[in-house]
Amino acid sequence: MTLTPAHHFETSMRIIYGLIADGQVNPDGTFKNPLHMAVALDMQDTRILGMEGLEPLAKEAYDKKIDQDLIDTYITKNR
Repeated sequence: MTLTPAHHFETSMRIIYGLIADGQVNPDGTFKNPLHMAVALDMQDTRILGMEGLEPLAKEAYDKKIDQDLIDTYITKNR
């Protein structure tokens, strides 16, 4: 097995913490918007067995430019 850094791990973590701070994550840790979850996991290169349905959600999120909205909100504005 080989572990390598995810392509946007730090960015994804900053987005996740921003979403938590803004109340966009439920108390049980699930995202209120599944497209946010799909983007964050994709940025981390995380794949979860039994949740292969996230890949189409990630594609939908990228098509809708939700990833860029999250970056603009939680990364760019905080620099």
